Amino acid sequence: MNEIFQKTLAKSFSFKGLGLHSGKTSSVKVLPAAANSGINFVRVDLKKDNLIAANFRNVSSTQLCTVLKNKSNAHVSTVEHLMAAFYIKGIDNATVEIDNAEVPIMDGSSNDFINLINKSGVTDQNVKRKFLKIIKEISFTEKEKSISILPNNLGLKVEYELNYKNKVIGNQKNQVEFFNQNLSDVYSSRTFC
Repeated sequence: MNEIFQKTLAKSFSFKGLGLHSGKTSSVKVLPAAANSGINFVRVDLKKDNLIAANFRNVSSTQLCTVLKNKSNAHVSTVEHLMAAFYIKGIDNATVEIDNAEVPIMDGSSNDFINLINKSGVTDQNVKRKFLKIIKEISFTEKEKSISILPNNLGLKVEYELNYKNKVIGNQKNQVEFFNQNLSDVYSSRTFC
């Protein structure tokens, strides 16, 4: 992911499936997009104010899934697996047309989305990628949950620990270096309920 130039899809692709939380079927078409446009969801089932930018400012909830909402309250949920696939494949710009409020869960991981992107292909754009650079530690704690973001000159490195009272899940730790690792274990990891 340390490549200099922005990327988009070489060609569009489509998929269809059920929403995990709504139980409704959604049809989705993912299209290439111009440089500097970012990732945008377009609710084609809505007649106006239907563009929802995939931007941290538009995250309205992370309760059981990630929900993005625009200023007109149009929203799209369960975007995290598709967004993870975009990040892993280096996609900076894409338009996601969806005819419902929830991205299909597919197999519960990013694997299907990675495969669709691989089939579509990825193309470089003639505009340099924009980066956020962490220059000091950022931490947040809420009850028993905490998160910290620290500077790292190499790229994204995630260390995490789950500590559930449930004996099936229990205590688990892992570390992933997104810049220096085969990520198949990450994008094929399935959500659990």
